[in-house]
Amino acid sequence: SSEMKVVPPLNGNFERTLVNAVLSGEVGAASRFLEHVSTTLWSIVVRLAGDGADAEAAFLHIIASLKADDHARLRGFDGRSRLTTYLSLVARDVLADELAGQFSKTPREAWERFSRYFEADVRSRIAKQLPSKLGRAGREDAYQEVCLKLIEDDFRRIRSYGGRGSFTGYILTVVDRLLIDLVRRETPRRRIPAALSRSTQPETPSPS
Repeated sequence: SSEMKVVPPLNGNFERTLVNAVLSGEVGAASRFLEHVSTTLWSIVVRLAGDGADAEAAFLHIIASLKADDHARLRGFDGRSRLTTYLSLVARDVLADELAGQFSKTPREAWERFSRYFEADVRSRIAKQLPSKLGRAGREDAYQEVCLKLIEDDFRRIRSYGGRGSFTGYILTVVDRLLIDLVRRETPRRRIPAALSRSTQPETPSPS
């Protein structure tokens, strides 16, 4: 139809141009950017935080974070990846940092969000790192054990995050170290996957 609205192609050049316009303060660029990414950001929020009452607050928090310091978080976008991918990482870090702070205020509520937020990552790591002979039941047992370790001592491992590096990276390092212990029960030490051993090299303060 001749009345069909022409939508700019979703490619790296268009998205990089749009981000550059925002960073340079071009009139109307920020509004065009939000129009372009709002649907994507909402889907990211629903995936990470659920679609309950907290979703709108999380969405607005991410928007505010993107606007902060003259859109500083957008400066890392170079157009080599899709803007969707980049924003997913930004949103993940923004919500994770907020979640880290919640553990010092309302830890039980924070745990509900935490378990939803990190479940897919933990299960993925278990599937990759634990011996396949454990089967589905064994992997489920491993998931429950990792959760119990994260909960014990009033969430000690989680609350040990000191703010250096990303909270997401810190938690995944803690999970990898817990999985090392599980793997050692099932296989000789020399057979611990090299990738798992490398992944636990400390980039953040020790969670112990």
